Amino acid sequence: MAVVAKVPFAQVHQTWPLVEKYFAAVEPHTKGDYTLDQIRMKLGVGDWWLITFTEGETIIGSLSMVYQNRANARVAFITCLAGEGITTDENWAQLQDICKKDGATMIEAAMRPSTFRLWSRLGFEEKYLIAEVKL
Repeated sequence: MAVVAKVPFAQVHQTWPLVEKYFAAVEPHTKGDYTLDQIRMKLGVGDWWLITFTEGETIIGSLSMVYQNRANARVAFITCLAGEGITTDENWAQLQDICKKDGATMIEAAMRPSTFRLWSRLGFEEKYLIAEVKL
């Protein structure tokens, strides 16, 4: 079982070289919302939280998230997630605990259909479809 942990802001830059490959794998699927450098910047200045999934001494995956306070919920919104073998019930329970301790009442994420199929096993339900038009 992996250990899921929130990386303190002071250690984000030390941890980045160990997680960069995971975010690099996700970047092509962001539809231009952000680049790898922008992900690093958002994590480094504390706009987003960095979460790691570690087995032994090896990080096997990571995610970034931001807390959003809405009218009826405090949402932990996952902005990027990548890794090998990180979508397990045990890891999910640890992530939920982290979010609950930070006051979150809900977790959301934008994801591709393949990721949704995988994460639906963890209880994710389709909320709405997001569409865009460039101006």
